[in-house]
Amino acid sequence: MAFKLLQRLRIGSRKEFNAEAQPAEPEAKPPWWRGLRRQVAADALPTEPESSPVQKVAVIEGRNYLFGLEWRLIPPTRALVRTLSLAKKEGKVHYIISEMEDIIGLGSRLPKLRGVKYSAALHLASKFSQGGLELYAFVLADQQVAVVALNESRPIPGFDFLGDAEQARSLIEEFLAIQMGQPIRQVGNAGLLEGEETVAPEDLFAAPARSARIKNLPGGAGMQLLMGVGLLVAGGLAGGWYWLDMQRQQVLEENSRLNQPPPDVLYRRSLALAMEALQPAGPQPLQAWVAVAAKLPLVHAGWRLVRVECKLQSCTAQWDRLYGSFSDFMKELPPHALTAEEVQIKNSPLQASILSKHRVEWPSNLLRMEPAQLPGMREGLRQMSDHLQDLSLLGEMKAEMDKPSLFGGEGDVAQLSDPVFQGQWSFTHELGVLMHVQVPAHAVAGTLEINFFSERGEPVQEIKIKGAYYVRADR
Repeated sequence: MAFKLLQRLRIGSRKEFNAEAQPAEPEAKPPWWRGLRRQVAADALPTEPESSPVQKVAVIEGRNYLFGLEWRLIPPTRALVRTLSLAKKEGKVHYIISEMEDIIGLGSRLPKLRGVKYSAALHLASKFSQGGLELYAFVLADQQVAVVALNESRPIPGFDFLGDAEQARSLIEEFLAIQMGQPIRQVGNAGLLEGEETVAPEDLFAAPARSARIKNLPGGAGMQLLMGVGLLVAGGLAGGWYWLDMQRQQVLEENSRLNQPPPDVLYRRSLALAMEALQPAGPQPLQAWVAVAAKLPLVHAGWRLVRVECKLQSCTAQWDRLYGSFSDFMKELPPHALTAEEVQIKNSPLQASILSKHRVEWPSNLLRMEPAQLPGMREGLRQMSDHLQDLSLLGEMKAEMDKPSLFGGEGDVAQLSDPVFQGQWSFTHELGVLMHVQVPAHAVAGTLEINFFSERGEPVQEIKIKGAYYVRADR
C-alpha cells in the first residue's frame, strides 16, 4: 500500500505543468515573433504519465456523467490561459475547472455522445459535499461501480473512477489505508463502505451542477486568440479587457438569474436531500453504541482496553499492550469484532496497540427527522440547553452549543418560506452519567468516545459526545 501511495505521488508530480526549458540560442538576429515561438516550444509539457485514469461516461437520470478525469492542482502563479495551452499540447481535449480555479480536471477524446457531459466528481463537490474527507461509492444500473473521493469539496487525484466491483473495492481500500485514523464521511448504495449514508445515485445526480459542465479545450486558432489577448493585456489594454469581461459576466449572471427557479424552490430540493442523508435522530443510535461498548472486556489476552470511539454503525476499540502478543489477541477477537489491526508505536514492539472494529446493529424503528416536525428555534434551543444543564448537576462537566445556521442550502433566509437551521453540541463528563444521557428527537449524536486511560496512561473514566441539533425558524 505504501508503494502504491508513493507511486501515486510520483505520478501526480509528473502531471504538474512545470516544464520550463530555456529557448535555444539564436544563430542570428531573429525577428521578434521567432523568439516568441521558441519560448512557446520551451513551455512544452513532459511526456504522458505511465498510467492515466480511464474515462467512462455513465448515463444517470438521462444525464451524461463523466468519471476518470485527470485532476491536477493549478499553481497560484500560473495564468489560466497558459494552463489550458499546456494541456492542449499534452493532447487533452476537454476540461473542467473548480469554481475557485485551483484544481482542473483534464480528459482525452471520448466516443461521441448526444447531450452535455458533466463531471461526476465536481458535481458531488459542488452540490452535496459537506467539507472534510468524503468517499462516495455507487452501484449503477449496468452493475458498474463509481468511486469518488473529495477533500474539502475538491476532487482528489486518482480517486475518480467507474469500473467493475473488484477494482472499486481495491480503490476504496487504498483510500481508507491512506487516510487511516481520519474522520471520513462515507456515502453510497454499494455496500462497500462501512456505516455508509445510504443514498440512491438517482437522488444525487438528478439535477447536475452547472459548474460541473465539461468544456472543450480551445482549438489552435482559439488558443492563439487567447494568447494574443493575453499579450495585448500585457501591452497595456488591461482596462479594456477588464470592462469587456465585466460586461460578459453581467450578461451571464442575468441569463442565469432568469433561468433559475425561485430561491425557495431550489432550497426545498436541496434540503430534502440533506435531510435524507442525516443519520437517525433521537437516543437509539447512542443506545446501540453503548450496548456494543458494554460487552467489551477491560482486558483481553494481555491487552487492556484504552478507548472506544463510535460513529454511525461502527465502533473502534483501542487496546494497549500489558503482556500479551499480537498473536495472542488475534487467536480470539473480542465480542462482535469484525477486524483487528496491529499498530506499533515508534520503533519498539513492546509499545504497541491494536485497533479492533465492531459492527453496531441499529434497531429497525429508527427515528428520521422531518422538517415539518422540528421545533421552532427558541423551543429547540431551550430543550437542548435544559438537558445539558441537567447533566451538569451530576458532576463536573464541559459543554458547548453553537448558535444554529442555515442547513441544507444557501441563500437569503428572508427569501425562504420555512428554513431549517443546524447547530453543533458537545460535552465531556464522567462515564457514570452515560445511562442518563438523552438525545432529543430533533438532535443526532454524531460520535461517542469513552476513555479508560489518558494519553499519559493514567486511569480515567470519561465520555465525550458530539452531535448536532436541528430547528425551524420561529414564526
